[in-house]
Amino acid sequence: MQAAEYRSQYREYASILVVLAIGTLGALAFGGFINIGLPQAIGIILSTFGVYTLAYVTVRRSKLTRSDRNLHLVWGYVPSALGIALAASPFVSFLFALSMALIGLSILAFAIVRW
Repeated sequence: MQAAEYRSQYREYASILVVLAIGTLGALAFGGFINIGLPQAIGIILSTFGVYTLAYVTVRRSKLTRSDRNLHLVWGYVPSALGIALAASPFVSFLFALSMALIGLSILAFAIVRW
């Protein structure tokens, strides 16, 4: 497969996953199964996208060019950190959660780059 095919495959699956996360959250929230606020819902959606992107980089690492790998790391790292911070905001301070997510995800990104 060419690099363009991997990018296309990534976009398709990422889009499907985000739509699935929105649909699942909508069904659970509007069905009365969970009581979730808008910041937490956005956080879960961002985290889902970010974790998928980081998993994609980890699995496809050998098939991606260095610039594609770094781009995907950033696109996985930032939404994951923001999503974790938003999802945890009812329990702890947003900035504390963001700081902890950035520290944890930077360690993960370092491990992916070095591995």
